[in-house]
Amino acid sequence: MTILRRLFAEGALLFCTTGKSSDCLESESKLHSYGVNQDIGKHCQVSLAVSYGLTPLGLAGNSNSEWIFQTFRAGVFTFVPSRSTVPYTGLSIEKSTNKRLVFFARNLKDMCLFCEVCSGDDGHDEILLRTLKKRLLVDQNFLNVFKPRVLFIREKLNTNNFQESDSVWITERITSDDFYIDYVELSEFLDLDELTALYNFENAELEDRSLESETSFGRKYDNSPFETLISDFLDTSDVIILKFDALEVIENNFEYKLLKLFYFFGFPIVGVPLDFSGEKKIKPMLFFIGCKKRDDKLVSVVDYCLKIL
Repeated sequence: MTILRRLFAEGALLFCTTGKSSDCLESESKLHSYGVNQDIGKHCQVSLAVSYGLTPLGLAGNSNSEWIFQTFRAGVFTFVPSRSTVPYTGLSIEKSTNKRLVFFARNLKDMCLFCEVCSGDDGHDEILLRTLKKRLLVDQNFLNVFKPRVLFIREKLNTNNFQESDSVWITERITSDDFYIDYVELSEFLDLDELTALYNFENAELEDRSLESETSFGRKYDNSPFETLISDFLDTSDVIILKFDALEVIENNFEYKLLKLFYFFGFPIVGVPLDFSGEKKIKPMLFFIGCKKRDDKLVSVVDYCLKIL
């Protein structure tokens, strides 16, 4: 760690891909008290790195669900920006199979500062041609004038699970006094299971949004009803919020399937842990999804929500 700290002090970055932890890593983690020693899990290199005060930059690979498990097991903040260039290196991951940048940190501010140092903009400067640089967290922004518009997506609006969950206090604090709130039942528009079956998540290429390369996504159809629908939602909402409770098994969870689709189609995502005690194997989480190329708006709304929560 002494060597690593010296390297980081000199501005070095350490790149690695996420994957399953080794036995050595699991035993090493037991020496440190960050609440991760009870269950380091299969996907918790992030837990160990964050316990040392580092802000890891992951290049999520193998499965687009890996970074989700990293987030749950580690109970840390996660930021998936809508950009395709690896900071400092100039390497493009547009053609890489199923990979996107993922930032992990103990708090939102550190994560944003690290991302700004790496990218120098709001996370998508390819369109700006490096002529304009924006900060992720700003003192004066649209939230000083307008209340944020948030949209909760549920599988069915008449279900009682939302009110009976461990994180019911979230809905009590996110009120109309501070937010414009709307709810939508996705089943009215799309069949999530049928939609998920259309895409090959394990071998799909990400981030190439050109029309002529639509087939590279592993899609069966040229046009994506999901992308069109979500873009329409974000025309009238600043962020979409997905709420995960402390579930032991999330693979069949509605929000989990939906989050994988957001990741797959390149929407910027911020994951926020709600339990820092380390008592639960999987932490309750909020995932905020924003409009593409507007990472700054997404992070601003997340910061606003955290001050209220």
